[in-house]
Amino acid sequence: MLWTGAFVSNIGTWMKTVGVGILVTARTGNSGWTVLAAAAGFLPSGLVSRFGGVLADWLSRPPLLLGTTFTETLLPDLVPEEDLVGEVALSSAQWNLGRVIGPALAGGVIGIGGYAWAFGSNALSCFAVIAVVAGLQLPPPAPHDRTSLLARSETASCTRAVTRGYESSSATCCATPSSPRRSSG
Repeated sequence: MLWTGAFVSNIGTWMKTVGVGILVTARTGNSGWTVLAAAAGFLPSGLVSRFGGVLADWLSRPPLLLGTTFTETLLPDLVPEEDLVGEVALSSAQWNLGRVIGPALAGGVIGIGGYAWAFGSNALSCFAVIAVVAGLQLPPPAPHDRTSLLARSETASCTRAVTRGYESSSATCCATPSSPRRSSG
């Protein structure tokens, strides 16, 4: 059910994304504004996703999901550990399929009903995930020492390493700093 709800919502999101791009280009005649609108649409996910996994380990997942779009945070509670890799692959397939179907539907919907229909379809598609998540019964998150949530995150480790001038390894995303760099000045 979650997969289907996320799929419907993903299609709606891509319909909106295409609609915004076409509308901005049509209204401004400037592709630069279209790029800026697309970046503004994806920037919040890019910034927040670094903390999503940490928050999912500490907070109740259904309210976290309702406030974000991170359906993947529920997978560990819904799928046995031995099936988790396959479920992540299935979620990736759902995402990519939505990226194909959403823009195709957007073209038809915008052609028939205009931009409002595309944006309205996106708004309605969000209810698919909300309906599924609202009905889920999940275990509470495991107890943690909540005093050091940010200190335990990989992002915090990366930030500390960068601010201290450590070199980073792309394989570990700065999680384990290597030799310190010395400033020349």
